[in-house]
Amino acid sequence: MNCEQGELSTLPDDLWSYSDDVFYDFVKKFVGQIEGEILEIQHIKNVRILLQIPDIFSFFQINCKETYDLKKKACFIDDDMNFIVREGIKCNIEQFIDLLKRLYESRLTNTNTILSHTTTSIEKSKFSQCICELINIDGENEQYQSKPFINTFLSNLLKNMKRSKNNFQFHPIVTKFASVFRILAGYNAYEFTRINLLGSLPSDTTLKNYDEDINLKLNEGEFRFDLLKDYLDSIKSQYVFSVWNCKI
Repeated sequence: MNCEQGELSTLPDDLWSYSDDVFYDFVKKFVGQIEGEILEIQHIKNVRILLQIPDIFSFFQINCKETYDLKKKACFIDDDMNFIVREGIKCNIEQFIDLLKRLYESRLTNTNTILSHTTTSIEKSKFSQCICELINIDGENEQYQSKPFINTFLSNLLKNMKRSKNNFQFHPIVTKFASVFRILAGYNAYEFTRINLLGSLPSDTTLKNYDEDINLKLNEGEFRFDLLKDYLDSIKSQYVFSVWNCKI
């Protein structure tokens, strides 16, 4: 075990699931009491939020009663209320964040390795097929033409498993499905699904470009009954879905 692996092994395997008091208590024990209080007062309640904070000490620039006691413990303060964070505390938190970033990168590497092994196993299968021989990612599948979307979706996902994440490609049907899914499920649910099923759904930027290309920009209070009627006529349908309080 090298030095980096040794450092990463000091972190709990389920650290990514820690939140609120469980996370704060861990930081206070693992990093330091004051360091934990700095996270707690800002409601930085888990690793995911912590890794997105650009400057964890910026809140000290605000002079208020709520933070003054902690500021006295964590910083040197002159008579003009200028301050500088104590180097020990600053170093502790920065090293902790760096360790978390390396752990995150290690998890990504392990995930990509698993995906790579899975793809290799699929490629070596007897019939060059996948998912219990239901989907052939390199050819037609006439036997299951009654379920075209699931074939297309899984085929697209498996092909992306062979590509780098910067080179994902998506079938037009998958992109169309993703656009509707994001509207119905909401941004958070969509991102949760996309991140955990890597390669299955396009990014938010890709979808925004797609929606702009098809003139799908929605404005509150603006109804497009003419476009809706034209679309329903084109697919010979008399039914629509309506979503309330949906955020994109």
